[in-house]
Amino acid sequence: MIFIQRSVCAGDPWSGQMAFPGGRREESDLHAGDAARRETLEEIGLELGQHELAGRLGDLRGRHGGQSQDLLISCFVFAVDKVPALTPNHEVSQVVLVPLSCLLDPSLQTRIRYEQAGGQRFPGIFVGQEDERVIWGLTYRFLAQLFSLLGHTLPTE
Repeated sequence: MIFIQRSVCAGDPWSGQMAFPGGRREESDLHAGDAARRETLEEIGLELGQHELAGRLGDLRGRHGGQSQDLLISCFVFAVDKVPALTPNHEVSQVVLVPLSCLLDPSLQTRIRYEQAGGQRFPGIFVGQEDERVIWGLTYRFLAQLFSLLGHTLPTE
């Protein structure tokens, strides 16, 4: 599965976090998935065709500091046969490929203490055995949806 590590940027509450490629919908995005395809091309240089769209997960409300925000976020799932060389733009510090087996490995599951949410703890997954980066928050919630559809359960908040 392809993730990005967001570049560190002042004023960005999700700065440096692990995420899926994506971003805001623009007026030129006419059809479902257009923003996801455009943002993936812009952020990591991967061109996704309409025929590679596998499906759409249920929309989720964005959160910041553990509180719901007025953001409705859609997640589109694409399947590609082969991943070409990827070229991250300025919004992405690194593209990270994570095998599904790692995402489902119970030994990589953790809980993140988030100070901006009053010290609340949220479920997450380490990217790998020797990697301190954690997939959590909105990205984790979308992963939980996807794996649920595939018959696997991730710990929930």
